Amino acid sequence: MNAPQALLVMEREWPWGLAVFADPEARDPLPDRLGDDGVAACRSAVAAGIRHAADGVVRAEVWLEEAPIGLACIYDDEFTTDSGDVALSDAGNEQVVTAAVGAGTRRLRVFVDDIAFPERVVFELGTS
Repeated sequence: MNAPQALLVMEREWPWGLAVFADPEARDPLPDRLGDDGVAACRSAVAAGIRHAADGVVRAEVWLEEAPIGLACIYDDEFTTDSGDVALSDAGNEQVVTAAVGAGTRRLRVFVDDIAFPERVVFELGTS
């Protein structure tokens, strides 16, 4: 049996200090500020704070169903993809990786390794 692994991974310097998980065709505007939990979210997009480029290379991941253990959950709500695709990107869309997951509404949780200054952000997309 294969060990679970991330669907999408982006390891880089994050010039905007935001990791964005979204339906690439989403038209819903994200709030312009992160909440106290370090997240800004709307129906089809979620941005989470991540260490800024000045702090070096850090990692964002998308997992289906089960995120790695040992991380703190900072967000838990519904996420909708009408297109059936999801994208992981930075706030300026300078780098984008995508995957097909099927259209629908699912549970989305966001996990971090450090609540104040995350070096790792994991978006966990539940089953439909």
